[in-house]
Amino acid sequence: MVRGTHQRRRGEPIRVFKSRLFLDKRGNDIIRPVEADYHNLRASIQPLRGSRAEVPGQQEINIYHLQIDPDLPGVDLWAQVEWNGQRWDIVAPPVLHIGSRHTRHWSLDIRLRPNRELTDELVPEDLQAVEPAVFKTPAYTGLE
Repeated sequence: MVRGTHQRRRGEPIRVFKSRLFLDKRGNDIIRPVEADYHNLRASIQPLRGSRAEVPGQQEINIYHLQIDPDLPGVDLWAQVEWNGQRWDIVAPPVLHIGSRHTRHWSLDIRLRPNRELTDELVPEDLQAVEPAVFKTPAYTGLE
């Protein structure tokens, strides 16, 4: 019936790591993804754009467009996505597409991380977590 809903329900499995605010040893605010706090879900994934490295030392850049469910608290520009065993950065603020309850979704554009490896621990031990109520990112709806 509604194509977007079918694609998101039957899409590829991904894991989205939420971001949190931390303080480092010098009192600076640092926003990092947290390994232990994530959403497991399915997403519709389409290639968006890319550039291929032609000379050794150049970087290959592939950007994909994800459509995911609209109820994901804690997902913002500093979150990370795990897909196909690789870690991806979110390269543009998540956009909420408002429509009927069947077509409402978030759009994320992701880019493969340069080191291309999964890390065991995303948050070093010298960071101190700040209360979640202090850090709230406004949702970008694309209507502003």
